[in-house]
Formats: sequence, C-alpha cells, structure tokens
Amino acid sequence: MTDTNLTALKKRIGGDIALDIGGTDAVDQLSDIAVSWTKAADDSLAADATANTKVWTNPFDFPLEVMGLKYSAGGTITAHDTNYATLSAKTDNAAAGSPVAALDMATKITAGTGDIAAEISKAHTTRTAANCTVPVGGNLFVAIAKAGTGVVVRAGVVTVRLKRK
Repeated sequence: MTDTNLTALKKRIGGDIALDIGGTDAVDQLSDIAVSWTKAADDSLAADATANTKVWTNPFDFPLEVMGLKYSAGGTITAHDTNYATLSAKTDNAAAGSPVAALDMATKITAGTGDIAAEISKAHTTRTAANCTVPVGGNLFVAIAKAGTGVVVRAGVVTVRLKRK
C-alpha cells in the first residue's frame, strides 16, 4: 500500500467511522509502536550515568516519529533542581551519525518530573522535534546523564512511543 493510499484510508476511517472518538488522530494510534528498554538494576552511585544504549533499529521501509517517552521506576526518586538525572530517547541518522536527543525527562522539581513514585509512569518533559525522526535503518537509543552530584536512578522500564511519519 502506498503512502497516498494509506493516508486516504486513514482519512476515510477517521472521518466516517471514528469521528466521535478522535477521527484520524485515533486511527493513527492504531499503528503506533511501543519500544521498551528495561533498566535491570538501580545505579550503584548517584553519579553513575548510562551511555547511549541502542534499543531498537527501524526495520520498516518508512521513517517513524518519536512521540512520547515514559519511565516507570521500581523505586522512588526524589526530585532536586541541582542534583538530578536526565533520561533521554535519542535517534541517529542511519549513517553512523552521533545520537541526538529527541525526548528528555529530568528528575528536577522545576520544569521536570518532580518526585517519581515507585511503579508510577512519568512522561517526558522536553521534546526536540528536529531530532524526532527515526529514518529507515535508523536507531533508537536510551541514555541517562547526571547533573551536579546526580541521583540514583532506579531499575525500571523506559517506553518510547513511535508513529509512522
């Protein structure tokens, strides 16, 4: 099915059948992809960072757009404006380019996630639209950087939501 035909199909279903539940936006979500990465253990030290970790490669013959990031921690994380962690979903250009941040979430009080309760998902706080494309053959990475003296990031699951671009 060509992109033109797929777009026409989405518009017909969204406009005729699903108009009362969100129209084409609701239909778009039917084809969303969720990619999860499990952080197996708590950080040993507050300053421990996680380098860019490739979690997925786009196997499709079309690009995808990074739409959302959620993190569900196995334990609590106390927010702090100086000593915090930034969890990032990053993309590359499928040509050995360096990964760039698409979505970030900082464990800060101000303009961040605030405290993170155990087993409660928190969503990203910053989106860099120019970096949100995962091209054909491109990769998705997860990284955790630390600021100040950092904070222990708990074991948990990072989930990134992608949609066909």
